[in-house]
Amino acid sequence: MKKIALSVLLLFCLTPLFAAKRESSSTQKLEVVNQKIQVLQKSLRTDKLNKVQLVNDLASTEKKIGKTAIAITRIDKKLSVLDSKLSLLEKQADVDKAKLDKQTLILQRELGVAYRMGQHEYVKLLLNQQNPSRVGRVMRYLDYISQARLEIMKAIKQTLASLSITQKAIQQKQVSLNQLKQKKINQKQLLEKYKKTRTITLAHLNHLIQSKVEKLSVLRANKRALGALVEKLQKVALRELVSKANFAKMRGRLPWPARGRLLKRFGAPIEHSHLLYNGVLIAAHVGQSVRAIYPGKVVFANWLSGYGLLIIVQHGRHYMTLYGHNQSLYKKKGDLVNEGDLLATVGNSGGNSETGLYFEIRHNGNAENPRHWCH
Repeated sequence: MKKIALSVLLLFCLTPLFAAKRESSSTQKLEVVNQKIQVLQKSLRTDKLNKVQLVNDLASTEKKIGKTAIAITRIDKKLSVLDSKLSLLEKQADVDKAKLDKQTLILQRELGVAYRMGQHEYVKLLLNQQNPSRVGRVMRYLDYISQARLEIMKAIKQTLASLSITQKAIQQKQVSLNQLKQKKINQKQLLEKYKKTRTITLAHLNHLIQSKVEKLSVLRANKRALGALVEKLQKVALRELVSKANFAKMRGRLPWPARGRLLKRFGAPIEHSHLLYNGVLIAAHVGQSVRAIYPGKVVFANWLSGYGLLIIVQHGRHYMTLYGHNQSLYKKKGDLVNEGDLLATVGNSGGNSETGLYFEIRHNGNAENPRHWCH
């Protein structure tokens, strides 16, 4: 009995020690878990900040790509104009050279005639008084030859002056042409640099957005952002735009904004989500023209996450058309446009791998099937 009592007493005394030890162990485990949570939260915050920074970098780079592509297009137009002017100047120089050759040949003939007659023949006629009428005729002939010679020499001088001006103009145009060609080379190198930067940025961004949950979250955020933008623009545009046009009457008769087959149709499921397309994706080459399908006013021309370089045109009576994933924008907010006006050029901005035009038609903010409107 004494042994049992002693054991019970010992157990009673040691129990608090075991409890304290277990509590200490639990506390340590909790601290470890809290530390892991803090590390994870910090990592998530860092990833979020990195994601925001990468999206901003992507927007900046794609805007630079768009502006550089426009610069190259404008240089090409200037080169074309310069080539045409240079061609005309070269033709003018050829005309002047042919004219000079003809005038020189005539002068050589006139000088040959004068040489053959000789100065002694002129003196002999002056001393010969037997035939005054013949002397008069010869004198008049010699005066005519002399005058004709002077006229030819004057004409040659004018032709030489014209040729000199033309040749100087050709030299100036060639200098301008070479400068433009070098400028184009520099712009193309810059464009390639921006494209490489875009590729690296996209790779980093895709590394941060790997899981289906994250991709779905991004897609939802992009759609919400576009919806909020459309709602905001709808209100602003209704105050700013007074249009007599009736978009509704053009149902089934509007042109497509770009030529190409439909890669994605209205209502098709979006990859990595249960979301649906509110518009269509038109397959087209980089740089292909994107044109307004109906008169209206540009109410948005900027970069938007998921849609890249985006243009939105308000057509009045609550109708809007949206043109996304562009390479370059040729219109700015506030511009009035007519049907067929160049709005942008096709690209893959917004971080897309496929090249094409994303196109939407909205009424009262709601998406409608473009195939019901365009033919």
